[in-house]
Amino acid sequence: MAVPSWLASKKPSRAGMLWAKLICEGSREGFKNELKKQDEIIDSLVTNVSTDTPILVIFQRNYLKANALTRQRKAATNPKATCFWSACQEEEWKQYMSSCRNCEALWIGSSCQQQTKS
Repeated sequence: MAVPSWLASKKPSRAGMLWAKLICEGSREGFKNELKKQDEIIDSLVTNVSTDTPILVIFQRNYLKANALTRQRKAATNPKATCFWSACQEEEWKQYMSSCRNCEALWIGSSCQQQTKS
């Protein structure tokens, strides 16, 4: 994972932007473990990054399920397909797509320094 190695690096040439894909889906127990891991990563970022570095965390829920259903839908709606796509499946797909389209964003650690004129 890129986050721990980025945090460990103290080189002045380290990347100015960090991007990581953190999966937070699955069973209830797996979900709790993923949330715990994400909390630890965010805590490390807030603790180890200077206060003038903005941190943006974006959550996109149900992406994996929406992606899988979209692939199934594409295959089932192909005119050459031997299986069909039901109205029930269409409704489920719409719900997951709606959920997946709405993201949550959280800004952390932006510094509010006043500049004085001399």
